[in-house]
Amino acid sequence: MRFERQHDPDPMRHKFQEIDSFEDLPSEIFEQLDMHLAKMKEMTDPEQYGEEALLKFIAFQSYQISCLQAETKQMYKVMELMAEALPDTN
Repeated sequence: MRFERQHDPDPMRHKFQEIDSFEDLPSEIFEQLDMHLAKMKEMTDPEQYGEEALLKFIAFQSYQISCLQAETKQMYKVMELMAEALPDTN
């Protein structure tokens, strides 16, 4: 059963949508993509960063992902410690 957006009992439902192509993206996303693309082109310029510019960029991206994963893991550990510190109400 589909609900009209304003009458949907699940407000999270409209936040998720299926994207099949770039044409399905909202226009504000294109502005962000263009900004990221320009930065990527700048960071992978072989004249500025050498022949391995693309590999350096991929390594940079990999490093960022690893840092985010480690930070997320640390946040979950902190939440576990906080949960352990809470008194059991049962």
